[in-house]
Amino acid sequence: MAYHINELKVTDFISDTTIKLPRFQRRQAWDDKKDFGLCVSMFKGYPLGVVIYNHTKEGTKDVNYLLDGRQRRSALKNLIENPTKLYKAAIKYLGIKVSTSLADLDASYWTKIGIYLNQSSEATDNADSVGENVDSDIDAETQKGNLKLLLELLHVLHGSQKKDVTAFEKRWDFGKYFAYLPYIDSRTKTVDPKKLKAFIVTVLADRFCDANGFTESGLCEFLITEFNLKDGQDAAFRNKLGEVFGLMHNDFDVLTRVQTGVFDQASIGLIKIVRVSSLDSQNIFSLVNKGGTPLKAEELLSAKPYWNSIVKANELDVNVRNSIVELYRRLNIPGENDPHNGTFVYWDLCATFIDRVDKHHLMFQEYADDDNGLLLKVQHGFKTVAALLKDGVSAVRIEELEKDETINLPQDLSGLQSTINKMTSILLGHKFFKVLLSWGRPLSSLIGITPTLEYLALLYKYWNKLDCASGDNEKKFIRGSICLLDRLILEHAKSEWKGSSDSKMSNHLKGHWEERINLVPKEEWSAYLEKACASTNDDYRKHCAILYYFTVLQDRTPDNLSELEYDIDHIIPQKEFDQLVGGTSVDVGLMNCLGNVSLLPRKKNEAKGGKKLNELSDALRALVSKYSDVRVVDFGKYSNVQNIGELVEDRKAIFCEVIRRREEIMLA
Repeated sequence: MAYHINELKVTDFISDTTIKLPRFQRRQAWDDKKDFGLCVSMFKGYPLGVVIYNHTKEGTKDVNYLLDGRQRRSALKNLIENPTKLYKAAIKYLGIKVSTSLADLDASYWTKIGIYLNQSSEATDNADSVGENVDSDIDAETQKGNLKLLLELLHVLHGSQKKDVTAFEKRWDFGKYFAYLPYIDSRTKTVDPKKLKAFIVTVLADRFCDANGFTESGLCEFLITEFNLKDGQDAAFRNKLGEVFGLMHNDFDVLTRVQTGVFDQASIGLIKIVRVSSLDSQNIFSLVNKGGTPLKAEELLSAKPYWNSIVKANELDVNVRNSIVELYRRLNIPGENDPHNGTFVYWDLCATFIDRVDKHHLMFQEYADDDNGLLLKVQHGFKTVAALLKDGVSAVRIEELEKDETINLPQDLSGLQSTINKMTSILLGHKFFKVLLSWGRPLSSLIGITPTLEYLALLYKYWNKLDCASGDNEKKFIRGSICLLDRLILEHAKSEWKGSSDSKMSNHLKGHWEERINLVPKEEWSAYLEKACASTNDDYRKHCAILYYFTVLQDRTPDNLSELEYDIDHIIPQKEFDQLVGGTSVDVGLMNCLGNVSLLPRKKNEAKGGKKLNELSDALRALVSKYSDVRVVDFGKYSNVQNIGELVEDRKAIFCEVIRRREEIMLA
């Protein structure tokens, strides 16, 4: 790996045609106010941060994938190239209207600039005060001058009564006099502010050199000579030009000074990395951007040539194409990264893998429709593929996918998708998994994503070993699936997956993985239950997965299938323990033990609140009894906190009986 640190002209940064956006981008998060804040920093001469390129070659062509800096590039491009967009950002930032007077605009400008620069309110009373309290090694006069210049630019743009058309555009609108002007949109016949700005600072500035050479007669003759003046419009055009030329002269002066004095001088830091792994890219990004939004390894992969390898649309089935198009629709990514044009790449296949498997949510949760949810699904897609093909889920394992020449990603993922969906279909044909699914709690939400990925990867190995594709050994596959889940539930309950779960999983997948398919001896379960029902001060919510699992083993479905939100809460309420006085013989630590907690529908749990069992309504008593296995006739006894030890022993006996009958229950 190598990297270079350079200073890059902002104008070069926004115009560089070798820059390519990674396939995956988070949604545009900056708004007009943040854009204008960046504009103030640029005019103030502050550093504009650092951008990161991943430099590579695609064939013989140099390509710079923009790992960090997309939103700044977009904002800077708008601010520099399009005065109207700068103006719209300014009025949002300043909280003014297009009809606001220049005096009020000035007052708001200096006040908001002062606040932005963290200066006192006294320092914002006039233009000269802003910029005086800067470090001695910074050119304060230049900074003040540039902030005044930014205000001059806003004056140039301000004054129109129309929200979408600035005074600047109106002044230069000679469309009715000319058949063609380079800054008039041929379709709408209106001034294009981006083209107008470019026309002034390139064509006119080159022609007239400076504001002193920019005369009315010179401009008039230039336009008439160079462009096609309509017949009979000579006098009208000259009259109109005479009316507005004073303001146009100011436009020319301000825009050329802004371009040469600010935009052409602005620079941004550039880190260009070469021959870098995705893991190193991730570390570099994280270290450089402390406090920012860290990029995940899967995001960085979208900026590597292998993952941008083209897959033709006709090589993918309709479900794959639809899932990819849907991802980019939800991300609201336009332009070259829009797969509607029929271009799909390797990265898309892994990023959308979750969408094409486990449609019933037995394994994976439903993901939120926001940036975090979408990124999580992308991340889990890559990890699933890596777990199935490379026996691990770390960034290193994911990166190995591109180095393994035996992998044909489009073909292999198609096969994986088909196999996993077949496996899931067979599992859901069994009563145990039907009951598990009915609770609306996928494995990833019960035991965590890495144990869930191990579960899926080991089942895939087991499926192939048993040759279930031929239709044989399906019953053996189901038995192994239940045994493995039983093991993972116990390991999760014992906190064995905390820490380096990636390496733990990799060791399991590469080692004697068939041993994990065997049923855990009931003695191991009994030892765990003994400990979990003993005195503890741990968070009682850690028992959640166990309670769901035991409920499934008892062949219980939710009380109300339309209500799948369940809480875990105390049977003897916490307040009863809080009210105990010193010298009590009650073991307060039992409050949070497994024996004193139970599942209950959320709405019913809210109704239960802190009530004792004997204070509940008849309907609520029946429901609590169903989920806790505490008999209603014992509610009076267990309304007394002094009997917590007896309650815990009773429920431990129930748990142990479920474990004793576990194999019979699961495989009946």
